[in-house]
Amino acid sequence: GEGPNGEVAVPIGDTGVYNVQGLELKPFGDIDIKITIDLSQLHPEFEFVNEYDSPNVYLKGSMNMWTPVQILDAGPDVDKGDDVAGDGIYTFVQGKNLGKHTGLLYDGQHGQFTLMFSKAEETWDMAAEYKLLTEGAVKGVKEGVRVYVSCFGSEWKEVDITFDKDSWGTSENTTVIAKCDGEPPKPECTPEGNECDPGEKCIDGKCKVWCDADEECDEGLKCKEHKCQIWCDLDEECGQGFSCINHQCQEVTVKSEPKILSLEPDSGPVEGGTLVTLSGTQLADGATVKFGGAAAENVTVLSDTSLTCVTPAGAAGKTAVTVTNPDGGADTFIKGFTYIEEAKAPQLDSIDPGTGPVTGGTAVNLYGANFLPNPTVFFGKGLATGIQFIDSTHVVATTPSGELGGVDVKLVNSDGQETSLAGAFTYVPNKVDYANLFPPLALTSLKGKPAGEAYAEAWEPGITAGDGAGPGLKAQLGYGPEVADLPADPAKWTWADAVYHGESGNNDVWKGTLKSDAPGSYRFAFRFSMDGTNWTYADSDGSTNGLAMDKTGTWDVKEPGDGPIILGVKPAAVSVLGGTTVTISGAGFGAGLELTLGGQVVPTANVTEDTVVFTAPKHEAGEVNLTVKNPDGKSNTLGGGLTYTLQFTPDCDGDMSEWPGEMLVTTNGLESNWDPTKNALMELYAAYDDDYFYVAVYGYVEAQNYIVGYLDADYPAGTGISQLNLLFDNKGNGDLDDALSNMVSVSVPGFGAELAFGSRGMASFLEGEDLGGSTYVGWRGLEPTNNFPWLQGTVACTADMLEAAIPMATLFPNGKPAGGKKVALFVKVTNAYGGMDGLCNQTLPQFFNPEKIEEVAIVAVVNVM
Repeated sequence: GEGPNGEVAVPIGDTGVYNVQGLELKPFGDIDIKITIDLSQLHPEFEFVNEYDSPNVYLKGSMNMWTPVQILDAGPDVDKGDDVAGDGIYTFVQGKNLGKHTGLLYDGQHGQFTLMFSKAEETWDMAAEYKLLTEGAVKGVKEGVRVYVSCFGSEWKEVDITFDKDSWGTSENTTVIAKCDGEPPKPECTPEGNECDPGEKCIDGKCKVWCDADEECDEGLKCKEHKCQIWCDLDEECGQGFSCINHQCQEVTVKSEPKILSLEPDSGPVEGGTLVTLSGTQLADGATVKFGGAAAENVTVLSDTSLTCVTPAGAAGKTAVTVTNPDGGADTFIKGFTYIEEAKAPQLDSIDPGTGPVTGGTAVNLYGANFLPNPTVFFGKGLATGIQFIDSTHVVATTPSGELGGVDVKLVNSDGQETSLAGAFTYVPNKVDYANLFPPLALTSLKGKPAGEAYAEAWEPGITAGDGAGPGLKAQLGYGPEVADLPADPAKWTWADAVYHGESGNNDVWKGTLKSDAPGSYRFAFRFSMDGTNWTYADSDGSTNGLAMDKTGTWDVKEPGDGPIILGVKPAAVSVLGGTTVTISGAGFGAGLELTLGGQVVPTANVTEDTVVFTAPKHEAGEVNLTVKNPDGKSNTLGGGLTYTLQFTPDCDGDMSEWPGEMLVTTNGLESNWDPTKNALMELYAAYDDDYFYVAVYGYVEAQNYIVGYLDADYPAGTGISQLNLLFDNKGNGDLDDALSNMVSVSVPGFGAELAFGSRGMASFLEGEDLGGSTYVGWRGLEPTNNFPWLQGTVACTADMLEAAIPMATLFPNGKPAGGKKVALFVKVTNAYGGMDGLCNQTLPQFFNPEKIEEVAIVAVVNVM
């Protein structure tokens, strides 16, 4: 196929043997060829090609070992030799299509070639060759075809098309002859020389822009075909919305992303026939709907946010609902619709809680069977509000106001069938729901002089949540003899109205000052009331478990000159790491005074008659007693006078190496019941500073699972969420909201989470980033329970470490209360759908009850001062 190799004359009829000249295989040359085909100039027999939608054009020839090459009309940007994109002229250049075993042509070499055409969806082996039967032989067609040569890198020169017989001698192929006049130019460089500019190499005697490896190219380029060019091999190398096609990043068509937000109603009979309104986003005309695997009927798209349809028949229970747009974009609402069998009479078995104030407002759980959506609930004759249908066995209702005593609880299904539980709920006097006494819990003062200020907080639903003192809330600070019993004998105490101080989350903070002219030892406490008659008493572990005298504050009133007296400590809280300068204020301090902190003698830096200055040593978290003792043996102790807390500022970057051991809160040694090499929690750390509250976890989860944590910012007030199965911001798409809406139940009295964080597969989100990137990792508020607020905060992860930080302004919107606050938390491993297929046993603090896998009965508590 390289043209004639020589001639030999053979007489007719001769049967002799001839020795002919051998075939000379010459090295590659310096002559490039270009072949073009203009589709507007095709032979009339090939006009059908122009009827194709974007036809494929191929060329094969002796110069490329008869390998079909698709040639393009893509212009110079593609760098395949085509001059103008989209002009109908397809171009092949030998020098742009070199392989490992092909090269440029030598002088006089014949290049046979054949052009081929196919439809866009067909490949080269289905293409029609550009040949016709002419004078009894198959011969290539040259209409619309032009050929050019470039000698030794010179400009293109058009030459004539000739015809050579193929290797069988039965047909003729179109041919270009590589012929150049004169000698090739002398080389302008040598590989050993330095004649070329940076970025060029000496190739075939010429300085050319040339590369042999990716490292020789600028960032973002790859060395392909000895040229640094934009190139991709994998989709991951392209940006979002692009794919790697023919080694170029090309934009791909993205399907629509319909979303189902709600169904109304979300239940109906198993026979089907329920008209349902589906609300969502990006709903397109022609959308279809399925309930489980069965198609809905009469689907009518009202707008891009709403459609109606009629349910098919289905099996009793919850089923998935799927909407699919005509372009294939779809969304599934897991357990979005409940099929209900023929209605049975409801059955009410129990309620919780069974008591509440006469003013109403108590959220009550009703448990039983055969509940239908949209029930009505009565407490006595009063109609309940805020009714939530959880499922056919669980309804939540809020009590109306009532009269003291027991009342029947009645539930009426939407079909009119009802059930009652006699005397199940008892209305009690309206006492403030929660109260808590803040440090300092030990005060000392001189006779007739005021002691330091005392603080307490109170929470009453609907009263204390807003700014300012809750309307109608009464607060008093009182003191009495240590032997007096509260609340049984409040008359032995002296009470005075307290002063509103500020807010602590949903709680009001109050303060007061004690003063007495009678030296002695006393107890002090706060009390709160809505009616001035029924009081809730505050001690240091909160009112949830009642009042204990040993949890009230102590107050010593002394005569002047009766030994040293501690009146105050600033700051009242220091870091467990020590190093903080502390000043004790008081009276009667003598030179040579001995200071003891929690049984440890501490050096003093400076002592005057009314101050003692020292540097706090390291100490474990908690309250410690301070004792001052003069050389004459007289002493004074301030119980719980200094509080050690987890004050520390880490770098929240997913690397926990800088966390000191003093910040370790709890550990877990229970082997994971999910693959322990992929899902485990080992250690929980916590810390805070003026700006952030920090949590750190040694642990890890695999790609589809979550580490989640829940925080109670006002423990043990009992506000917030303890039954996490009441969280239902979940649509079954595996995002963080799904993972947080799980089946966990916290049995710790007084725990109620307001905030939560989580990470799927150890993903990270940094504060300040677009919250749109927080779908699978980040911080959430838990109110409202069906639409969690997405919060700014950091969750930074590495392979086996998680660090989380939430601004103090988010944790305490009204600022840190003067007396401090207790933050309770726990961390758990769950799957992307809230662990509804069985919870993992990995919890910090360590706790797992195999008989009740959803229970969490231990939480970690951090004092924030």
